[in-house]
Amino acid sequence: MDQQTEVAPMDITNIEGNISPALKRQHLKAFDIYALGYRGCFSRTIGERIVIKRLEGDVEDEQTRTIQTRAVAELRVDKDMLDINGNLHSGCIAYLLDICTSSVSFFSGLYFRERFNDKNLMEKTSRAVSQSLNVQHHASAKEGSLLKIVCYSVAMTERAITIQCQIWDQTNNVIVASGGQTLMPSTVMPTSKL
Repeated sequence: MDQQTEVAPMDITNIEGNISPALKRQHLKAFDIYALGYRGCFSRTIGERIVIKRLEGDVEDEQTRTIQTRAVAELRVDKDMLDINGNLHSGCIAYLLDICTSSVSFFSGLYFRERFNDKNLMEKTSRAVSQSLNVQHHASAKEGSLLKIVCYSVAMTERAITIQCQIWDQTNNVIVASGGQTLMPSTVMPTSKL
């Protein structure tokens, strides 16, 4: 069994970063519920193998309560992630980018709540829905390659949360894909101006 898959789902001992152990646990629980979904749902068997390596949060401006969060994860490319040519499937790349950016969106809300004792943003990020997801492919990755997935928050407002992501093939030191996702709190309902 690969060392990555031996890490217990709620084990935070191997997660580096400057956030509290409680927040690390909350993030892992949220990742399991919101990003991976229920047992048997689309690609959960791939998502379950993602290992969170680092979680960080920083306050950029106390007055405006501007924060930036960052998460780093790893995943080994396996047969069930490949296309017919033996490369990491572009649909799998989009899936990884989607669940990792979504989890950083929720993590941003958790960090904001802990830092400023304010649940408002956390509640919005926990119910956010995809507004746009973009993926730029740069290189292929083969079976056995160790992927490093780096996601960070770019902007968080009442109407949208933007998270950027890079997926690296650590084994060969090349960037496989980059992109981002903009999420909109599902409580924001557009009103007709007609």
